[in-house]
This record gives sequence, structure tokens and C-alpha cells, in this order.
Amino acid sequence: MLDYKNERKSMGNGWFILKLAEDNGIDIGKTKTYYGEPSSMETRINAYDKSKADHIAILDYLINNWNNSYIAGEPVVSNFDLYKLARQLQCMFCKKSKTNKSSISRIVRINDATLEDDNFPFYGPDEDGYWIRYNDDVEMNERVPGLCRFLESHYEMIVCHARNLFNGNEAQRIPVILSKEKPTDKIENDIVKWLKSLVNLYGRDLTEKQIQSVINNEIMIMPILGHFIYDDKDRFDGMPYIKIYYQNTDINNIDEYFAEMVMVLAHEFFHYYHYEYVTKIKFKDTNYEAKHVKESLADFFAYHYLINSNYSNGKFITIADKRYLFWENYFGSSVPYADALRYFISKNNIDYPKVYKVFEKSRVSMKNAYKELVK
Repeated sequence: MLDYKNERKSMGNGWFILKLAEDNGIDIGKTKTYYGEPSSMETRINAYDKSKADHIAILDYLINNWNNSYIAGEPVVSNFDLYKLARQLQCMFCKKSKTNKSSISRIVRINDATLEDDNFPFYGPDEDGYWIRYNDDVEMNERVPGLCRFLESHYEMIVCHARNLFNGNEAQRIPVILSKEKPTDKIENDIVKWLKSLVNLYGRDLTEKQIQSVINNEIMIMPILGHFIYDDKDRFDGMPYIKIYYQNTDINNIDEYFAEMVMVLAHEFFHYYHYEYVTKIKFKDTNYEAKHVKESLADFFAYHYLINSNYSNGKFITIADKRYLFWENYFGSSVPYADALRYFISKNNIDYPKVYKVFEKSRVSMKNAYKELVK
């Protein structure tokens, strides 16, 4: 048996692979000699022909059962790095083996472009969580391994973040459904108004490239990543709920993808938080002012969570930076999310009084909240 305290330090990441196999009754045979980082594993594997099939079997088990597996009494899901390491190793081992491609088609394509060719690169099995689950029409091989658990691990922190940021107003989690639908939104822009806003933002004449970009986007078709659904007739088990369109993205990096899904969850949860706080009739307003108030607050909150989360890593910051750049590019357009830029004096200087004033005024009048937003 592996010694939990001593072997973990000496074996590095390889310890997790071996300990997981042992704890789950997998015969690891010679593979005890192959622990170490992926690069050293690759070197050692070349020296052992028999090891290839053994490794594929072990990692195949790990990929498909990681949500229900334990190492040293702790759920594997608590160490997301283990999961990523196993995925990378599995792709590497399969490339070196003579395994039939059809037998590894469920492997998520991260490092090996020769695997399943699909516009959405992260397919694989996943288990439903408690609050977060896949829609009934989503097959097991259409899911994203680890997505439910990863979002679940952030859900309560998102709720607490809203409570702490907005003076302790209470909120609870609501169901989240992961849908494979790919809806879009058509946005028509007032080009003159948009150009004037950009000139005011940058304080100078725009470049030819900036002007052409505005002209090219007079009519925009944007992918929708999430919805907060609150109408009584559409509720889930009597509750309002969130729908996340988890395939409706062009991100092809797994870490950035997970970070973007957290951003979507935070954004849509804030709509629910806002809905609970304001007069329900006011929240249901669909006019221009109401849409810009609601979406700018939700986008600001999602950004704020990403940059302040205890988990926040490089990819969280990457997605937050991309969102800030998105606001800058579309500031002054009819894209309501871009008005989140109005809550910033500069990128690292948030105008919190403005955030709170807009939030509070929306409780009584969305039009008054919008006036506060744009002044």
C-alpha cells in the first residue's frame, strides 16, 4: 500500500494516479515505476511495451469515474489538477498506442487534434450535481466531464459574494439546467451614437480600424450563454431557474471554458438576486433602459466575482480581462452588457457608489436607475 504522508511528496502528481488506482481496486502492475510529471512519464513509457495498454485502462477508468472516486478518503473532485493531468496523460498514451480510434472517441479533445473532430471540443461523460444538472435531452457523451461539479463548487461562493457585495441581502441557490441549445440574439446598433460614445471614451479621434469595426457591426448576431427564467408558467418544479447554454461558445481551452461557465453562472444568478430584491413588476420591464440596467449590473457582478474569487487563477483573470475588453469594444452600442464599463473610473478603480445607486434606484424605477447609470 502507498504511504499517504511520505509517498505523496516524493512521487509528485504521479502519486494521485497510483493512489486513485489502488483505492479503487485497479491492478496497476508495472505502472508504479512510471510516476512523475507527464514528460518523464512519456520517457519511461517508451521503455515498456506492456505499460501502454495498462496506462490506458487506468486512465480510462479515472476519466469515467473521477466524480465517484476517492484518494486517501477525499473525493477526487477536490483536486481538479488531478483530473486535468489524467486527461492530458490519457491523450498522450492513446497517441502512442495502437488502440482503435473508435474505442477512445469519448475522450475530450484537448491536446490531440486527431481525436474527435467537433466544433465543440470538450465532449465526455459527466454526472449531474444537486443544484446543477443537464437537460433531459443531453446524452452522456454530449456532456463536459467535471462541469457540474466545478460549477457546484462555485455556486455557494457566488451566492455569498452577492450577499457580501450588496449589504447582506439574502438569496438562495436555484436550479441550474445545462442545455445544448445554441440560441442567438439579434442586436441593431445606432452607428452614430456608438461612434460618439467611443470618441468620448477614448478622448480622441478613432482609428480607421475602429470606425470600420463599428460600421461592420450595425447588425450583430450574438450567442446567448444563459437565461434566468422566472415566469410562473416556465418554472422548474415551481422555482425560477437558470439555463446555461454550455456548448454555445468558441473557447477551445478547457481552463478558460470552465472559467467562462463560472462567469455565466454568476451573471445569471445575479439576475435572480436582482429579481428577488426589486419589485417583481419592475424587473419584468423589457424596455431599453431596464435591459441595460439589468445586464450591466449582472455583467459587473460576474466580472467582480472572477477577479475576487478565492479560487481565482490565471484563467479566471484571462476571462475577466476578455470581458472588460468586450465592454470597451462595444461601449456606446446597443449591447447592454457593455454598460458595465460605466461602473469603472479606470480598470482597477471601481465606482462602487455608482453601482449601489443604480442597484437601489432599480428597486423603484428602471428609468431612474438608467439615468444614474449613464450620467
